[in-house]
Amino acid sequence: MRRLILVCLLLLSWLLVAGLLSSRAEEPFFTYSARVWSQYMLDSGLVTHRGAVFQDDFRFSVGRGVYATLRHSLGLDSMDLSSDTGDEIGVTVGRAGKSGAFAFDLGLSYLNLNEVSSLRAPDVLQPFLGVSYPVAIEKGLRVAPYVRLETPIPLGGAGKGVYAFVGIQTEFESRVLPLTISQKMTVLYDSGALGAGSGLVGQYHLGAIWRLTKKITLEAPILRASFPLTRMTDERSRSTGVVYGVGLIVP
Repeated sequence: MRRLILVCLLLLSWLLVAGLLSSRAEEPFFTYSARVWSQYMLDSGLVTHRGAVFQDDFRFSVGRGVYATLRHSLGLDSMDLSSDTGDEIGVTVGRAGKSGAFAFDLGLSYLNLNEVSSLRAPDVLQPFLGVSYPVAIEKGLRVAPYVRLETPIPLGGAGKGVYAFVGIQTEFESRVLPLTISQKMTVLYDSGALGAGSGLVGQYHLGAIWRLTKKITLEAPILRASFPLTRMTDERSRSTGVVYGVGLIVP
């Protein structure tokens, strides 16, 4: 596992340096977002906390596609920062950009899971790579087929696996209201990462994005659903999981 982690770190370092040394200059900028969810559902569709959670992240882009993100999650049944599975801190460094008609996002995340006061198992190191093909169908309508690979590496050693996402994202911008409707339909293949069951999972995301000002955006409502497409050996086999929430993004 140490060799795999070293390879991931070296590859990411090379990409970050290549981005910073490229000739395409951009101004650094900062983004803050905050959301409240009815439950904590992972990207895999597993619900790890059955209660409301507050999640926010700070994203700093230094230009040329290079960025760093600090993400925080807090279960609202307790104000203790490390009391349950709703509590989490994540740090991500990566590079996002375009190559021809394709957009990409490659990086490495460290997920400091409960207890967040320690850096040990069950924490997870997670390299990822996403590629999409955004297309403007007509004015106000954008479509982007995409694929994304994530390889969670538990610090405890057991439970390594792969998440493979294939899907399509659409965005429709109203010509009357300051509103964009975003949808994402995805099929996930989970190889059994982090000790969960393996199989195919369908996912759906719907968000209404309201432009309150030039720098403030409201997401209300947001809906996420996850449902098994094949037989699973974990909680995803029982029923469709649904979470909902609201969010605010600045700028």
